[in-house]
Amino acid sequence: MIDNRLKVFEPTASERFDIDSLASRPATLNGKVLGLLNNTKDQSDIILDQLEHQLKDQFDDAEIRYYRKPSVSGMPGSMKEQLAKEVDVLITATGD
Repeated sequence: MIDNRLKVFEPTASERFDIDSLASRPATLNGKVLGLLNNTKDQSDIILDQLEHQLKDQFDDAEIRYYRKPSVSGMPGSMKEQLAKEVDVLITATGD
């Protein structure tokens, strides 16, 4: 027997009442490790390259490291842990 029923999914997220607070910001980026995270969208590498030049001009004592997410949708927990251990500040860009 063939099941002719149509499954309909609700595409909206449930309400969320908790609010995440912003992370603390350092007084300066000099002497910090800055992570530039490519989110795999088109053009985000160009944006981050330009940002790197500006950061190097303003904060010559900062170390800059590049990272790339495996896909645009989400990030593995292991990558989050790695970033939390390796960088003081993480910057990402959304291209397209």
